[in-house]
Parts: sequence; C-alpha cells; structure tokens
Amino acid sequence: MKGIQKGYKGIDVEIISYTKHPAKIIWDMLKQTWISLHDKEYSPSDPVVFEFIQDSLAKRLNPVPQETILIQVVFKGISRVNLAQLTRHRGWIFNSESQMPQPVDHNVIIPLNIFNSEFKERAMKLIEDSQKLYNDMVAGNENRETTNIPYQDARYLLIHGQTADISASFTLPQLVGACGMRLENNTHDEINYTFRID
Repeated sequence: MKGIQKGYKGIDVEIISYTKHPAKIIWDMLKQTWISLHDKEYSPSDPVVFEFIQDSLAKRLNPVPQETILIQVVFKGISRVNLAQLTRHRGWIFNSESQMPQPVDHNVIIPLNIFNSEFKERAMKLIEDSQKLYNDMVAGNENRETTNIPYQDARYLLIHGQTADISASFTLPQLVGACGMRLENNTHDEINYTFRID
C-alpha cells in the first residue's frame, strides 16, 4: 500500500562530499610534529609515510589530523525513530527534512517483526487512520485564506515511523566512533542497517 513501507529496504545513504586525498592531509599535518620530517613530501610508497599514517589511524601516533577529514551524506527514507537516534551523535552537524511548512509525503516504515506478526492489520489501520486524519486537518492549507490546522500542529498525530531525509556532516573519527556503536548486533535494527549501507 502507498504510504506504508515493509521493513528497511527503502533506506539509502548518498555521499554528498568528502575530503579528497585524506592520507596526504593526515601526513602533511602529522609530519609537523617531527622537525626532521617537515620537508618530507607525501608518497604512499614511502615506508615512513605509510607507517606514520597507519599509526595515526591506529592511534599509536597523534590521531588529531584525522579530524580534518570531513564527510557529508544524506540519509534517505529513515524513520523519525532512526532520526532521533542519529542526532544523538556528538559533533555531527545535521539538517533534517522539515514536516512543518509543507505537507508530509506519507511513508511509514513498519518493522518486519510487526509486519510479520498478528498485529500487522491493526498497525496498518492505525497508520492509515493517522494519515487520513492528517490529510483532513490540513486540507486547503495551500490556500492561505482557508487554512485549517497548521502543518506543524497536524504532524503531531503522525506515526513515529514516518520517514524523512536528513543530511549530516562529520569527521572521520566521528564516523568510526558511530560505526563502533551502531554496528553492534544488539543495536536498534534500523540504525544498524543504515550504518551497514553507509
């Protein structure tokens, strides 16, 4: 049915941008610690350069240069449940699709554990009822003179499985830390899946 998504397969992650030549940047910053290496040019085939970069990544040498490696992505079609989990990551910068100034594009994720249970029909009815009530409340809102319930108020009655897109910017260490937490098998299934396709 339109507006209801079975499981997490509709989720996607799009890389918008990332720091080019990250190893060179790590080397160029890291070598400043050693006066004798200031003039040594980056070469991935140089054993000293390779070892220093590897040791920085493994945190045996100064890991701070990794913080200059930036990554920007868009998490597409995630639920509001997942969005609430993602935005807990410290230091990440987010910009979320708003469900306030415009009508919601109805799409609700139903986890497979619910979809494949005896609660499926009741869950689908609840979603359909909330979407119909929302639509009735905001009908005519595109005409400023016949505004009914504002979008920002009507959205309170939607299901938390409603999907949205969210863009994020983070550093390499922040991504590594988040993956370490989110790829653990006892993590919430949707965010675990999201990080596996990242």
